[in-house]
Amino acid sequence: MVFTGHWPLTTFHNRGAASQAAAMGFPMGNNFWHSVETKVCSAFQKWGEGGLGPCAEGERTMLNIRRCRVVRITGLLAVFLVILLAAAGSQARMMEIRGKTYDIAEPGEFKSGEVVVRARPGTSRNDIEGMAAQMQGRIKKVIPEYDLYLIEVPPPGEYAAQKAQVNETVRTLEKFSQVKRAYPNFKVSIPKPSEIPANNGDAKEDRQAPGAPSQQGVAARTAVSSGNQWHLDKIKFHTAGAAPDAAPMVAVLDTGVDYTHPDLAANVVLGWDFVDDDDDPMDEGGHGTHMAGLIAASPAEGTGITGVSPTSKILAVRVLDLNGAGTWFQVMQGIIYARDNEARIINLSLVGYDLPGSSAYEDLQQVIDDTVAADKIVCVAAGNDDNYYSYDDIYFFPPPNLTPLPAGLANAFTVTASEWNDCRVYFSNYDAGTLSGVAYNLNFVDLAAPGWKMYSTIPISQGGYANQSGTSGATAVVAGCAARVWAKYPAYTAAQVQNRLISTGAATGSSSGGNGFYAAEKRVDLMKALGQKATGFSGVVFNGQNGLPLPGVKVVATPDGITATTNASGFYTLTGLTAGTTYSLKFSRSTFGSVTLGGQVAVADKIKDLPRPAHLNKQRAAGQWTVLFSHRNFHPGYQDAVYTYQYDWWPIPWAKTSGLHFAPRLERNGTVIVEPSTPGSLVAAPYAAITNDDWNRSSGSKNMVISQVQSGTYRIWTRLDNFQDSYYEWGSYKGPGQSLKARIYNGADLQGTAVAAKATGSGSYWWVADLSGGTLTIQNKMGTTAPPF
Repeated sequence: MVFTGHWPLTTFHNRGAASQAAAMGFPMGNNFWHSVETKVCSAFQKWGEGGLGPCAEGERTMLNIRRCRVVRITGLLAVFLVILLAAAGSQARMMEIRGKTYDIAEPGEFKSGEVVVRARPGTSRNDIEGMAAQMQGRIKKVIPEYDLYLIEVPPPGEYAAQKAQVNETVRTLEKFSQVKRAYPNFKVSIPKPSEIPANNGDAKEDRQAPGAPSQQGVAARTAVSSGNQWHLDKIKFHTAGAAPDAAPMVAVLDTGVDYTHPDLAANVVLGWDFVDDDDDPMDEGGHGTHMAGLIAASPAEGTGITGVSPTSKILAVRVLDLNGAGTWFQVMQGIIYARDNEARIINLSLVGYDLPGSSAYEDLQQVIDDTVAADKIVCVAAGNDDNYYSYDDIYFFPPPNLTPLPAGLANAFTVTASEWNDCRVYFSNYDAGTLSGVAYNLNFVDLAAPGWKMYSTIPISQGGYANQSGTSGATAVVAGCAARVWAKYPAYTAAQVQNRLISTGAATGSSSGGNGFYAAEKRVDLMKALGQKATGFSGVVFNGQNGLPLPGVKVVATPDGITATTNASGFYTLTGLTAGTTYSLKFSRSTFGSVTLGGQVAVADKIKDLPRPAHLNKQRAAGQWTVLFSHRNFHPGYQDAVYTYQYDWWPIPWAKTSGLHFAPRLERNGTVIVEPSTPGSLVAAPYAAITNDDWNRSSGSKNMVISQVQSGTYRIWTRLDNFQDSYYEWGSYKGPGQSLKARIYNGADLQGTAVAAKATGSGSYWWVADLSGGTLTIQNKMGTTAPPF
């Protein structure tokens, strides 16, 4: 593989730099970073054909970033990079999010005291035992189909010593003629959970779906239903026809499955636990049960939730521990077990990283290739790192060498995550060609699926139900869809099932970054995949005051007068419309103002997704003023804003993300009285407040209220200027597809509207309107400083 162009070389920033560098022999002190860069550049020049051109002067920053021109990288250099990855290693990334600890696998991280050996054909177990004994080790596990042995050696106490010992063991084993290759037992884990801090009750909402009562174990089952599962609306589950009497078995290789959960008990087949090496794959972490529910939950006696394929059996295979971590050896064991035990589809909502051509990469690839050759579908999560490790990583590799696995393997059916509006969820890994002049040539995603705030089962001991976000859930949705398609078309091969899911999907994304996807992608559409037909519209409605989905909204399509009502997820589906007719859709609910969206043309045999949500204003008493900002959404952009601030090499500048997040301001008599950092109060001075700032909601709405108008002039404006404080902002006011507007109400009555696309001027500040003495003046101007201008 040959790469050309400008690529960043980075040091071990933010990843235990000192201990890792010392273990690799780099001197510490003031010359540490210079020594790292010198050694790496020297190594590139020594090993690469053509080596490196000169590094520009003055480009070393506090982030220790240095850009060098890579003239050519060939196979010999790739070997060096593989060696460097194993040598560098990485310590565990323990994360605590909302009270739960996760062990997220880092590139190069391995299980202490364990080495994988691939023996040459004809080598006996006794031969391997003899080799292990010479290092005071033993055979811990075997995968006989591939002559793979897991060797356990007593690990030292210190991490650096453990790493040195494992690397020395690998080198020693590779000297034996019977050994084809040896490598550390690299770690894998669930994809990194969302890290956006909770705000405005979001932590509570993750345990309680919109519209559902308190989640207290199975007691909540009587009140929850598929109406809480917006992803079912998005993939057209309800218009896809009834589930068949039986559907193919799906293996869930994860943290296990709570097989006592009432929504899962009838469908779970107990497989093997490769963590504890027993026949009890009970879920101790929660992640696997969530995946199982998305795939095949079956509501008992009309209560509970439903999976995409509720008549599929789930083969529960535990390969990850209670903190969501495991090893590639365990994953390979699990894949082989699943394919040998009647599973047609294997769900791998997990991720690790490695280099193409490395030993671990090749063994995993062979296991998956053989599984696909056996006519199985291997559904794999794309990962939740926003392509961080593919753009630049801590081990000096030019992108895009460091590949998410198994997502990056050719025969994996890889799934990325989308949200309500078919935009990429901000953390999802994705395909990318050339960005900011750098050719990344990432092409590993096959399909997109909903993966934001997915409501599903979790272990009874943890509450029974919860919302979770990630490419994990998106993968489970696709696994369920694959089972439904295979049940409908049993003569299909695995490849035909995958191709049908892709070809019938809804188009999203473009090479220019449309919807946050930097390649043309498809989002799964179950109705189309199953050959069903209906003509209509589908969309979502939000409460503008708090940004939550709004149930009970009546939707009327004119001229036909066909109606629908939003469910607990705020979604509606209108069917039975006339193809080619232009419709006006009116949204209304008691105590809320109505909104009308015109110009919607129905397409034959298609339920058309409206590109933006509807936002309804909560009616207030006369004399109380409300400013309702509405646009498409904030996805993606959060992670890009963070990385743009941290790294000058990040290829997607915060101002060019397809998502939008800005900071509203309310000023009175020249003084800002309400802003995100000081959201105000409606019952005390300043008698004005931000009631919704869209943080972590993705609803595309913000809301400010003046409960008691005071003397003087109020000025309404916004700021879109990143890095001024800790409140991140990103995107463009006039970004394509956002349709940003501000509607201003006095009580229940709309007084004026400012449409950002029609604003005069340009810049980071949007002067929306002034309010004085009960008189509203729409300004709708943009500038480079705070108003007036």
